[in-house]
Parts: sequence; structure tokens; C-alpha cells
Amino acid sequence: MQRAPFYDDVAEGPGKGQAFWIETVDRLKLRAGGWFSEGHCQNGTIFRFPCRGDFLEGSGQIARAFAKFG
Repeated sequence: MQRAPFYDDVAEGPGKGQAFWIETVDRLKLRAGGWFSEGHCQNGTIFRFPCRGDFLEGSGQIARAFAKFG
């Protein structure tokens, strides 16, 4: 996976976020990523699948809320 741009200044997530380019079998390029925490947030993984017009950084506040609860 290649690194993709991630805009922490607008994300308001729990710490530093990361983004990656993922290529599908039919050559469609998707930008995926999230917030990967150490020390807390070890109770599980949450996947959020946004709509077509949504963007990764828009999930920052949601990610922060889940991180708060561990």
C-alpha cells in the first residue's frame, strides 16, 4: 500500500491519522485509513464505510468519541 494524503488539521481525530491508497481488482483507487492508537482503544476495531461524497477526515470526531470509551 502506498501512503495517501491525510489532513490532520481538519480531522480532529484521536492523535495522528494515516491514509493509504488501496487498489481494487478492477483498478479502482480508494483512499482508506484511520487512527491507530497504542495503549488504549484495544477492545476492538471499528469500521466505518462513508458515502461517496464523504471523506476520511470527517470521521475524526467519531473516532475520538470511540477512543474515549476504549
